[in-house]
Amino acid sequence: MPDMARHSSRSRLLFWLLGLVAISLLAIVLTTRTVLLGAVPEKANEDVIQELEEFRSLAQVGVDPETSQPFASNTRLLQVFLSRQIPTRDEALVGIVDGRLVGLPGPAGRSLAEGDPLIQHATESPMPAGVYVPDDGDPIHWGTVTVDGGEGSQEVKLMVARFTDSDYREIAELMRVVALVAAGVLVLAAFLAWLITGRLLAPIRKVSHQAAEDSRSGSATRLGFDGTDEITELARAYNDAWVREYEVRGINQSVTQAAAREIREGINQPEKLRATCESLMALSRLAPGTRGIATEQADLGVIARDFDAQAFDASGTAQVDRTALADALRAIAGMLAPHAQQPLRAGAHVNGDTARLWITAADFVADDEQAAAMISWPVSSTYAAVVRTVADSHGGRALVTADASSGTTVLLELPAGGEHHDESSKKSNSRDADRNKQ
Repeated sequence: MPDMARHSSRSRLLFWLLGLVAISLLAIVLTTRTVLLGAVPEKANEDVIQELEEFRSLAQVGVDPETSQPFASNTRLLQVFLSRQIPTRDEALVGIVDGRLVGLPGPAGRSLAEGDPLIQHATESPMPAGVYVPDDGDPIHWGTVTVDGGEGSQEVKLMVARFTDSDYREIAELMRVVALVAAGVLVLAAFLAWLITGRLLAPIRKVSHQAAEDSRSGSATRLGFDGTDEITELARAYNDAWVREYEVRGINQSVTQAAAREIREGINQPEKLRATCESLMALSRLAPGTRGIATEQADLGVIARDFDAQAFDASGTAQVDRTALADALRAIAGMLAPHAQQPLRAGAHVNGDTARLWITAADFVADDEQAAAMISWPVSSTYAAVVRTVADSHGGRALVTADASSGTTVLLELPAGGEHHDESSKKSNSRDADRNKQ
């Protein structure tokens, strides 16, 4: 049992389902992280460019708010621009005149001091923009714009720096939340997958447990199943197969016991022994308890009259095994003859898709126990085995009717199959035929 649990179908299904969910969640987490990290430098560059463009615009069309005239100097331009800016918490704006810091914005934003490595890097760089990576921090995107005041004028430069450390911290925090949510989803998926796989495999588990019980008890139990899915159908088919196999085994055992008993009793009775041998020969051509037989179009009237030449109520054709039906009539006669004083009468009738062939003992009325013994599985005689086997192999059934007015009739009711015509329907006033249609 432990080995079965380790390698059970439920465990394997659960493993693959959770593996699929885990891979999907991992792909989502990694994709989200990649997209967010990729957006940080783009946003930082956009912020730097925006500030530099605003400064250029002020330099081109702006006026001094105190004089309402164009700026008298680039230094004044720089001071006015910085006084108007409110940097975000991730920005730093610095005015530089001849390499000296001359103006800083208000308390908002990041603060930079003289000699800061970032300022030194930006002022010494031959490029107007770039990325500075401190030894113990995240990348800083920077950009500078220089205002040329002409020959002899001071060099005025605005530097904009956009820090990314807080962006990366926010992403890290967000990814922790996403990872926790993904873990929660995985746990929930495991729980649901456990329930779902248990429900899906319940029919198989039910069949397995019942098979083990039946193996210990030497029986077979036909189970009921709800559902029409493939697994339920498989469990139902397997259950039906082993129940049927058990029934057939019981049938064959009862046939063997009946044959052994009849052979012992017929040792000194040649006729009885011969009848038993004929029944066994008939059974050897069929498979007791199973269906399926080679058939052909046959005239039921001819089969009935071969047994009873006076069988005038016998007509119709059907797709049957004529040899098997002849064996069945002989077996029915063998069951009824010991109880009848008058000749047995045979008949046949085809109506629609149903063919009926019967023998009647008019002076014998069987009780319920006798009637059941003639056609029930397990059988009590080789005669009964032949009758039931012929009926089952044709996909039909055997019936027994008994009453004081009509005696006892053993009837084979079989699918007619194929093309046939019904001449006996014109004789619907026949009392025996009408009784055997019930």
